[in-house]
Order: sequence, then C-alpha cells, then structure tokens
Amino acid sequence: MSACGIRRGAGKAAKEIAASAIGVLVIMGVVWAAWTVNLGVICYDSVPQLFISREVAASGSLGRIGPLLGSWGLLLILVHSAAPLIGREYLLAAQPLIGIASLGLLGTLSFNCLRVLSVSHKAAVGLAMLLCGAWVSTYFILFEFFLIHNNMLAAAYFLCAVGALWISLARRDPVFEEVGVLAVTCYCFTRIEAPIFAAMVLLLYSSLSARLTQHWRLWCSGGCLTVCLWYLWLAKSVSSGNDILTPAKAAIIVLVMLVSGLLCSTKFLYSLGSKINLFKYGMICLFLILLFMFISKPAHMGKSLFAMVSNLAATGRWGWTWLILGGILVSCISRQWFAGGALWAGALFGGLGVLLALAYFRVPYHVGWPDSANRISTQFVAVALVFIALNFCSSSRLSDINTRTNELTTQA
Repeated sequence: MSACGIRRGAGKAAKEIAASAIGVLVIMGVVWAAWTVNLGVICYDSVPQLFISREVAASGSLGRIGPLLGSWGLLLILVHSAAPLIGREYLLAAQPLIGIASLGLLGTLSFNCLRVLSVSHKAAVGLAMLLCGAWVSTYFILFEFFLIHNNMLAAAYFLCAVGALWISLARRDPVFEEVGVLAVTCYCFTRIEAPIFAAMVLLLYSSLSARLTQHWRLWCSGGCLTVCLWYLWLAKSVSSGNDILTPAKAAIIVLVMLVSGLLCSTKFLYSLGSKINLFKYGMICLFLILLFMFISKPAHMGKSLFAMVSNLAATGRWGWTWLILGGILVSCISRQWFAGGALWAGALFGGLGVLLALAYFRVPYHVGWPDSANRISTQFVAVALVFIALNFCSSSRLSDINTRTNELTTQA
C-alpha cells in the first residue's frame, strides 16, 4: 500500500517537474526571440512611459518626474526602468512575457474556480484551455501581447483580484484573501483610474463575505493606505493643468479609497446585503448617476457612449468577441447565479458602467482602437469569460441536482 502511494507521489512529482521544465523552456524561448527580433510594438502612449522609465533609471528616484506621473501608472514604468542598466531603450521581452503570464494566470485561475464548483479535474482542465483559447484568439488581445502599454498588466491584476477574492469567498481561505488584496493593491499602480475599479471590487467582496476577520482588516487597510499615500504624493506633484490627473481628482481618489477601506473593515455592507440586494440597488444607483451625467453633458456623454459601443462592436479590433460575449451574458443575467456570482457580475457590468462614467471627467472617448476606454476594456474580457463558464457549470450542476431530486421523489 505504501509502495503504491510512493509510486503515485513520484509520478505526480515527475509531471510537475516536466510541466515546470516546459514552462521554463517556453519563457527562455520567448526571451530569446524577443531579444533577437524586437517584438515590441510602440504606440503614441508608449513613448512617454519609456521616457519616464529612463528618467527613473537616470535619477534613481521619482522626485524629478513627479509631474509626469499624473498620466501613467507606475508599475510598467518601473519594469522598463531596468532597461538602461543593460544598455537597452526598453526591455524587449517584457511585454510578450506579461502576455504569456496573463494567459497562464487565466488558465490557472479558471481551473481553480471551476474546481470550487466541483467540476471534474478533466472537465476543468478542458474548460480552462477553452477559455484561454477563446481569450488569445481575440485579435486585440493578441495585439496587446506586443503593444508596450499598461493594459495587459492591468487586466492580469484585475482578473487575479476578482478570481482570488471569489475563491476566498467560496472556500473561506485566508490565503486567497491575501492574494486578492495584493492583486488589488498592485492593480491600483497600473493605471491612474484603477483605484476606482479596485474600490468597487473590495466593496463587492465585503458585501458578500460573512467573515471579515482581523487578518482581512489588516491587509485591506494596509492596501488602501498604500494607495492613498501614493495618490497624496501625486496630488502634491502633478499640476492642475494635467489632462488626466489633477490635484482635485487625486484627492477624490484618496477619499474613495479611504471610505472603501473603512467600509470594508466593518460588516456594515454584509449586514445591509442580507436585507436588500446590494448588487441590484448598486446597479440602479450607477444607472441614475449615468442618467444625471447624460442630462448634464448630453453631447459629451453621447459621443463617449457611441465611441465605446462602436469600438467594442466594430472599430476597436475586437472582431466578434464583444458581440458574442454580449449575447451570452444577456442569457446569463436571467439564470440563477452561483454563490458569490455578484462579485464577478459587479466587476464586469459595474466596471463597464464606471468606465462610461469616467468619461464625464475627461475629454470624450473617440472611435478607434487607441481609445482609452477601448484599451481599458481589455481587463473585462477574461472576467466575462470566467463568469460565463462558472455560470454555465453552476446552472448545469443545479439542473443535475434538481433532476436527481425529482427522480428520487418519484421513486419514493
């Protein structure tokens, strides 16, 4: 018996070693290819980020380039700040590796999420591979494997945050809770507007979790405080003439994160959610806010809405992706959701609503793939795919359970 167990353990270890070796070889191959043949694609927005990264490397601090950071997230800049140290303009292999890591994250996270719903191991592997194939077959996603920008990095952290927090919710696992908070915190440093979406995810999680432990309060408060300190520094550094972040907008982001951190440290949202459907009322509130914005700036918001719809449906290099996802998601809304499904739905539908609302505070969105809203939409594709898969598997499982229950009742 023990010998059989040892052989089984050795076989499992051998498979893990083989998988790790293949992963290392793939990464080495990508690095070699990117280093030999420059696979990076530079657009208008790439240039200032790479320029700032060189300034960071030259000065060794952020003090000199503080005013420039009001338009870009910090994380990608720090990644490429290592390039001048090895005599390069930028890290040639960084963007393809971020893309591959994001693909691996989608596969691993979707597999673990499906296993939470008791989907069989083989079925979970197959579905995870199918989701990865669907994601990477989208032209704009594949294009962003090489486009030097912060969109893919933001998408990876956003997916990790939502997925890890949902697994923590389902399994009551504090480890995934920590991973989720770390992912949310890192996500806030990928794009300037990211803390708004991050606050939404944290509030959704807190409204669904019955166990907000001292451990959670410590991690959540630490993450929110870190983001607040960064944006306070930005508020001091940027000028009021910045086209994206002004001191006033930075102060609003700080206030949003502080309020979110305080609410997430109590059971107020969970207690309220046990009495009313917070997801439904939250979406109604978001709709009313958008309605006010459209009444206040009809031409401005109308142009932004048209640009968003046009880009997702035709002009944003998405192909049929959003049309197919939209059709499936409409059918998902009418179905019975799995436990904690409001976290995925809120991150997706609420996120798209918030994205439209952000247009009110900036120049209108425009038609074409380089548009900011079109690129931010990258972070919602993987979330939509996993949400659809979980909803489908949950509905199928519920149908099986109901069928078995009816059969047993008839036999009795």
